Amino acid sequence: MFEIGFSTKSTHRCTSSDAFSTAFLEWSTVENLEAFVEKKVEYNQMMDDMIEFFRTAAHEHRVYAEAKRRAAKLAEERRLQELQRALEGMNPAEAEAALQAERERALRLQKEREARTAAMDAKIERARARYLENTR
Repeated sequence: MFEIGFSTKSTHRCTSSDAFSTAFLEWSTVENLEAFVEKKVEYNQMMDDMIEFFRTAAHEHRVYAEAKRRAAKLAEERRLQELQRALEGMNPAEAEAALQAERERALRLQKEREARTAAMDAKIERARARYLENTR
């Protein structure tokens, strides 16, 4: 008889084919190995289904977000056209007040966008920290 020596240090990452090629060493019977392979195939199919689900959901979200962005852009263009028409009928003092209100509105919206971005950045950073903490 002869002995097969196994090194405890691997020089490469374990791949699924490595796991499959060494799986027979872990099972005492062919039936157990076949059961393992069957479960592995089921698991891989389930993972493929999950990946496809998330790809589809991401695509649908991008389409929805783009449609929402286009609708908001069109609404803003209509609002600015209405403002321009209204300015044409105003006296100079009213027009200056309306333009000042428009500048203040733009500044307020910019600050709101910055606040939402900062809140989202903080939320992402907290999630990243939790993930890193859980993987240690």
